[in-house]
Amino acid sequence: MRTFRQMMYRMKRDSGQPVAIYRVTQATPNFSTGAITPAARTKYDIKRAIVLPLRVNQKFEYDLGFVAANKNFTYGGLFQIGDREVIIDAADLPNDFMLDKENDYIVYDNRRFNIQYFDALDYRVGFYLHLRQTQNQAPHETIEYPFVEWLVPDEMFVGEL
Repeated sequence: MRTFRQMMYRMKRDSGQPVAIYRVTQATPNFSTGAITPAARTKYDIKRAIVLPLRVNQKFEYDLGFVAANKNFTYGGLFQIGDREVIIDAADLPNDFMLDKENDYIVYDNRRFNIQYFDALDYRVGFYLHLRQTQNQAPHETIEYPFVEWLVPDEMFVGEL
């Protein structure tokens, strides 16, 4: 187990990238457009996740008429999908954290990725995630800007305590 943790630490140090896991806890559907807008979500910041390179594959989808015998080709098309693999250290997440494929998504480099499948690594060292980039879907990410105000007190204060 120690060897796994050391390997994870080295990979995080060498090629770690910041990602965020979002868990949608409440959503509101728009019945006229069909869009679902997350109303409440929880964000888990991962400072260093092991992000493997993007694989762009060309995929062909076809209609059922293509597979049936003695039928003409009806519909089909080629499109490109962007898949990415990510390894997340379990130490960067809460102890009782479990991924949920339906309600969780990842934001990396201001792009949203849905979880296709995931697997817990041996000895619960971390999680291996297979992600698929969503095209034209807003990431719904939470952007935090720290606000720091520096006060320089004078030698004398006027007022009541």
